[in-house]
Amino acid sequence: MNNPLYQIKNLEFSYNSKPVLNITNLVLEKGNIYTFLGENGSGKTTLLKIMNGLLDSSCLLFEGSSGKKNIRKKTVYVHQNPFLLKGTVFYNIAFGLKMRQESDLKKKVKNALKIVGLENFEKRKTGELSGGEIQRIAIARALVLEPEVLLLDEPTANVDKKTMILFTEILLKIKKNTTLIISTHDHRFAYHICDEMIHLENGKIQPHQENIFKGKTIEQNEGFTLFKTKNVILKCPAIDGDFNKAVIDFKDVILSAEKIETSARNNFSGTVLRIEKRKNLYIIILDIGIRVSSIITENSLKSFEISKGKKMFLAFKTSAVRLY
Repeated sequence: MNNPLYQIKNLEFSYNSKPVLNITNLVLEKGNIYTFLGENGSGKTTLLKIMNGLLDSSCLLFEGSSGKKNIRKKTVYVHQNPFLLKGTVFYNIAFGLKMRQESDLKKKVKNALKIVGLENFEKRKTGELSGGEIQRIAIARALVLEPEVLLLDEPTANVDKKTMILFTEILLKIKKNTTLIISTHDHRFAYHICDEMIHLENGKIQPHQENIFKGKTIEQNEGFTLFKTKNVILKCPAIDGDFNKAVIDFKDVILSAEKIETSARNNFSGTVLRIEKRKNLYIIILDIGIRVSSIITENSLKSFEISKGKKMFLAFKTSAVRLY
C-alpha cells in the first residue's frame, strides 16, 4: 500500500508559548483539492507553512518520510499577499528556474502563463499588475517549478467575484497534475472547489457535521433546483447558477423507522451502514444510493432501535440544502 501524501500525528505548535495548533491526526492523499476552512487565527497559515517545511515539526510525514529536503523540493507555498520582484513578469516566473539552472525558460514560462490565463504577459512590468493578476503570476511562478503539491494561502482574499470564478477554473485545471491544499475563510469558494473540506477552529480540526455531495445541476425552475449526485436527485432551493456541490447539515436530516409523512420534498429510504458516537450524540450513516449522515440523541437511537443493517426512512426540506 502506498504511503499517504501527508500524515500528521499529535502535532502541537506554539509561538512564544502561545498554542496555535493541536492536531491529533490528519491524513491527506495525492490528487485531491483540500480546503482548510476557518476564520483568521484558526491556525490555517501555520499549518500550510509546516506542510511546506517553512516551519519545522517532527510530527509530520511527507510521502512516508520526515526529511525536510524532500518536502521543500516537491511542494511550493504561495503567500496570501505574494511578493513580486521588480522587473518583468518573465523575470519573476523564470527566477526559480534560473536558480535550478534549468533550460527552455521561455517555453516553460509561456506554458505557466497560459495555465493562469495571462498569455503574452512576459514583458509586462510587475508594477503595472492588478491584485488579481499578481496572484495569478504568483501561481504561475509556483507552477513553473512543477511541484507535486501547491499550497495556497487565502488565494481569493483580495479579489472580486469575477476573478474568484477565474481562480476556480485555473485551480481545477491545475488539479490534473498537482495536489492542491488551500486555506480560506470564504465558504462559497471553499465548498465549490474542494474534494474534501477540513474545518479548523482555534488550531484544532473540528469534526464535520454536514453532508457534502458532488454533482451537477440538471434542471432549474421557479419552484426548485434539481441537483444530481451519482444516481440520486435532490430538490434544492430555486436559485440560478452553476453548482457542483450540495451541502446538508446532519441536524437537518430527519430520521424515522417508518415512512415519513412530511412537507419536505426530499424523502428517501436507506440502510444503516454505521453508527458513530460523538460526545452525547450519535451520527447515523445511511446508504440511500449516496451516503447520508444524520445526528440524533441517545433517546432517539433507542426509540428507533437503530442498528447496522436496519432499514430507515429519512427526509430533509429543500431549504435545508445549500448549493455551491
